[in-house]
Amino acid sequence: TDAAHIVARSDAIADLQGFLDAAPEDAALLESLLEDLRPLVDKAPFELIQSVPELDVIRSGNLTGIVKSVTPGLLAYLAKSN
Repeated sequence: TDAAHIVARSDAIADLQGFLDAAPEDAALLESLLEDLRPLVDKAPFELIQSVPELDVIRSGNLTGIVKSVTPGLLAYLAKSN
């Protein structure tokens, strides 16, 4: 039913919020994320890295701030989307 779907979706978003809230302190997760993102950033043109501060942050290896900054927007987007 629609009500069950809404409850399940809300529960999933709440679980994701808990995961993302803990992510900045999860060294293994941050390292894994960095291993996935750094090769992409390393391929980007220097001009792009200079114009997008988040790419330079990824290149420097500090993902904590990025994870914290994208969490609210991601959760809001998921809560609004169908």
